[in-house]
Amino acid sequence: MTPDLLVDVDADPPTSLTLGALYERQGPDAVRAAVERLTDVGFSEMVELDRTGLEALLDLVDPLPYFLADDLVVERGDGSRETWLARGRYELDATVAAELYAVRNPGEADANRIERQRRLWESWLAAVELADDPVAATLPFDEGLSPYLRALGSGNRAVFVPPLDPALVEPDERPFYVLGDAGEAWLHDTMVEMVPLPISPSTSARPSVRLLDGAGDPGRLDEARHDLVDAGAVITVMGNADSFDVARSVVRVHHLDLLDDARSLARAVDATVEIDENPDEPVDVTVILGTDRR
Repeated sequence: MTPDLLVDVDADPPTSLTLGALYERQGPDAVRAAVERLTDVGFSEMVELDRTGLEALLDLVDPLPYFLADDLVVERGDGSRETWLARGRYELDATVAAELYAVRNPGEADANRIERQRRLWESWLAAVELADDPVAATLPFDEGLSPYLRALGSGNRAVFVPPLDPALVEPDERPFYVLGDAGEAWLHDTMVEMVPLPISPSTSARPSVRLLDGAGDPGRLDEARHDLVDAGAVITVMGNADSFDVARSVVRVHHLDLLDDARSLARAVDATVEIDENPDEPVDVTVILGTDRR
């Protein structure tokens, strides 16, 4: 995600800042809150990685094969420019790879840089996958980014650059980006696909759901889970109902202030809403799939 992406900031009055400006003014916690609002997904952990930390991780897998599509140029203090790294194929050592990750050509739109970053991520994760010892390639074992690198390196993965719309700025101003309608739809669909069981963002509350199979067809739980998450739910429990002869799918709301949310969830799984008020229930809503769900 580019630091030049304009996001809404929780402030009075409401305002917008780029992610980079938000980080500089309020720090990483504010960035996490903004990304949670953007994705409607909560994050239980946050890793802050500076260039030194990035270089240390890359050092475990270098050299990294990499194709650089454009010359990278640096601007000297006297205003002169020279090519730092020419277009071509490289075997990057950790120091150069970490610098390449951050560098931006003078006047360059950040869309170009995040595409270079995407290709570096792909090369990095492929190196972890091919390592003889994935643990040695991702030290320290259980801290920071290391466990995530092993998980991404060993499983199915995709590194995306989100569709961004450039915002109009004055010629001498640094460009920034917004998520247009297409970008917001892409982000929503991508998060539903990548995070099948999201947690609630710290900035808002998704209704918590107990999802139960009342028809003896566990395969339909996954279908309903996807539909409910897409409709804004957090699935905290999945299991069986008291019996498998439930004729009608129901959404039981236990907290009346979430009745509208329950109705939205009911529409997502073609169920009927029932009020079962119980403030001691650990979940907000119970969804029971009946034999009527096809």
